[in-house]
Amino acid sequence: MEHYFTENPKSREIISEINVQAFGKSYDFFTASGLFSWKELDKGSKLLLESVHIPDCEHVLDLGCGFGVIGIILALQHPHATFLLSDINARAVKVSDMNIKRHHLRNARAIQSDGFKNIAQSFDQILLNPPQTAGREVCLRLIREAKDHLNQGGKLTIVARHQKGGKTLAAYMKEMYGNCEEGRKSSGFRIYISVKKKS
Repeated sequence: MEHYFTENPKSREIISEINVQAFGKSYDFFTASGLFSWKELDKGSKLLLESVHIPDCEHVLDLGCGFGVIGIILALQHPHATFLLSDINARAVKVSDMNIKRHHLRNARAIQSDGFKNIAQSFDQILLNPPQTAGREVCLRLIREAKDHLNQGGKLTIVARHQKGGKTLAAYMKEMYGNCEEGRKSSGFRIYISVKKKS
């Protein structure tokens, strides 16, 4: 059975469009069947999008980008930062590319990668709405591997349902990074932030 985290989906591809409201603005996106929350922006991603602070010149990774909504809107908001959008799903990367071109972005690009398999660089921020449907171990692996791809002082920010796996992920973040701060919360979702400090 295919999921939004299938590497090379074979299901019928239906390209459509949705409108996303964020930061008091309206954004149009291409989206496609078989991608996570492809008919509307899910509440967790919206909370993550609106919770992130990005200084100029930062390098940001949108890990598990789906159709690219988080990375692209933030890239539009922060033209002096650079954004890498990655997803295991080839269809997600294709549609993210379409959206990058649609919004004429020069500070964002999309690549296909299973976690950090095809990512060598390090970042100031990594943003993640973990694929909890893929299982806890996948989510823990992404949290663990993110640490090796953060610059000193870099932040991993994730969003999850607090009562449906979020507590476990937050506890693992604290174990891995030595810290985990809870941020904004809405509709059962909560933001968790860990900072990579000098060991």
